[in-house]
Amino acid sequence: MTENAKVALITGASGGIGREVSMGLASEGYALSLAARSRDRLEALADEISRISEEGVPLVSAGDVSVPEHAERVVAETIERYGRIDLLFNCIGIYRTGNWKMDPTDFKEQISINVMGVFNIVRSVIPQMLKQGSGHIITVASRRGKIADAEEGAYSASKFAVVGMSEALHRELTSKGIKVTVLCPGWVNTPMVKDATFPKQEMISPRDILETVRFLMKLSPAACVKEVFIEPRNDIS
Repeated sequence: MTENAKVALITGASGGIGREVSMGLASEGYALSLAARSRDRLEALADEISRISEEGVPLVSAGDVSVPEHAERVVAETIERYGRIDLLFNCIGIYRTGNWKMDPTDFKEQISINVMGVFNIVRSVIPQMLKQGSGHIITVASRRGKIADAEEGAYSASKFAVVGMSEALHRELTSKGIKVTVLCPGWVNTPMVKDATFPKQEMISPRDILETVRFLMKLSPAACVKEVFIEPRNDIS
């Protein structure tokens, strides 16, 4: 790792928003640690990044961070390799429609991945950032973490939880030099929403999320953004 490189740990890195942010930060000289469930997709992404990054092949860790032991291992391996974590970009999540009629197992899976995955990785990263006296935690929630939908009760519940968790961390950690921001985008044009009826050409681009991250990371240490709410132009009800 070069002397002035910043270190970013990105979860949900192998596709969609996570992939876009990984590629974008690599092009800006970040040393990367990439985590997701698919090893094949992670390794393909790492190989692609190695061709554009001065920091070489990123660290990759395949597994489910909703399992506490895996989240702890991801963070420990990142610290062992790079010595610090400047940015945690949380892009963990699955999307399932359904409300009170859905199977309890499906509801539990939604909460487990979308909430516990975020909790586990944040819980493991914060001690290192406190030790450093600096860092930024950016978590992708959703517009559904602010405005619920009748057919998305479980998804909305999980994202409301993520928004609340992030705000609490913002209140606790900003005075200690750690910034915490939650992103609440509406429809983003990724494979996760491939079956959506909302027109793809009117969706937010994953690059819009990357540009938001770039903006946040360029702010002075005194400027702390708690929340960013991004809506598609034609979906503001």
